[in-house]
Amino acid sequence: MQSNHQHSGATPLDAEHRSLGGSAWCFFHTNLPVQVNKQKDHPTYLRQLALEIINDIPVDAVKYTDGIRNDSDCTGSGIYIKTHNQELKIQRRNPYFCSVFRSELIAIDEGLDSLSSFSCSNEIWILTGSRSSIQHLANWNRERDNTGMNILNKLKSLSASYRIHLQWIPSHVSIQGNEIADALAKAGADDASVPSAPPPTWSCSLEL
Repeated sequence: MQSNHQHSGATPLDAEHRSLGGSAWCFFHTNLPVQVNKQKDHPTYLRQLALEIINDIPVDAVKYTDGIRNDSDCTGSGIYIKTHNQELKIQRRNPYFCSVFRSELIAIDEGLDSLSSFSCSNEIWILTGSRSSIQHLANWNRERDNTGMNILNKLKSLSASYRIHLQWIPSHVSIQGNEIADALAKAGADDASVPSAPPPTWSCSLEL
């Protein structure tokens, strides 16, 4: 079912309301309340715009994700979920062949699994510093990408009960949740005591 809850705060300019099949929908946001340039705009300005959105999101509906590659060419993913009375931190080291883009998708995918242990409101917001990941999912063209298909299948399932938003937020502008996810991803990539995680098993079909 599609929620009737209205988000009252700042609205990104280019939100794309995409059908995931049947009555399932998801909102993909690749910008902030005004058009920005991550390379040219001042970090303080970007932080202010991001907080206009974040501060109006229900506290029990936010998940931050990040993926990085370190100087040793190892990649990691980090997930941080916080509610009014609990928080969850996940870090993982990814296979050696993983790109940063793939690590970002793995963080989104694994974070969706983690949401099952939380009691959320009727909205879920997934905040990521990877604009390309959101664009990849929003512009899905049935390509052979098991990670993307798995994410979209999970979004479709969750959207039966929640209004789902994937929101881009600029990285490294002192957004607390994003900085925590970034630190978790770095810790996962740097943890030499943990063997590089094998590729997870993903579903291979998306019903739209």
